[in-house]
Amino acid sequence: MIKINFFESMRDVLSAYLMPDEHKSTILDIDFELLHNKGFNCALIDIDNTIVERKYSFPEWKMKKLVDDLKAKKWKVILVSNNRRLTRALRVADFLEISCVYKAMKPFPWVYQKIFKDYSCLPSKTVCIGDQLFMDILGGNIVDCRTVYVDPLGPEQKLYRAVYIWIERYVLRILESIL
Repeated sequence: MIKINFFESMRDVLSAYLMPDEHKSTILDIDFELLHNKGFNCALIDIDNTIVERKYSFPEWKMKKLVDDLKAKKWKVILVSNNRRLTRALRVADFLEISCVYKAMKPFPWVYQKIFKDYSCLPSKTVCIGDQLFMDILGGNIVDCRTVYVDPLGPEQKLYRAVYIWIERYVLRILESIL
């Protein structure tokens, strides 16, 4: 008779899908040079609280410089957001001068597969970057991309989102402590 330890199995599943490959304070702390040297050339980046605080309309100039540096090194940089407000998504994309997918429905895999097809990206050469475990990291891990979780740039304005982020951080702390 085979005994399956439920908790070990659950830990393995959670870590496979929710554990990011890296955890950084901000997107500016990511070593893109190292990633580029490892063959990565595409970055799918969340908008809200990853590249710009939710309460602001435009990213800081240091984010623009980061994107410009990546583009100069021939990276494909694409904003991918579940945000439903087209004007916000386009405003940020126009400022950064990059493409944007809004109403993306992350973490569903078909969203990523369409992006890979439309932008000629390979999952094995793509980095998914975001501040949400259950959206950005889960979605990237499902399609076998490298994932980088970044701490949110600012506090959440709405109570339900603040609770959601608290739960995600709690899950991340548990995963980081057991692995």
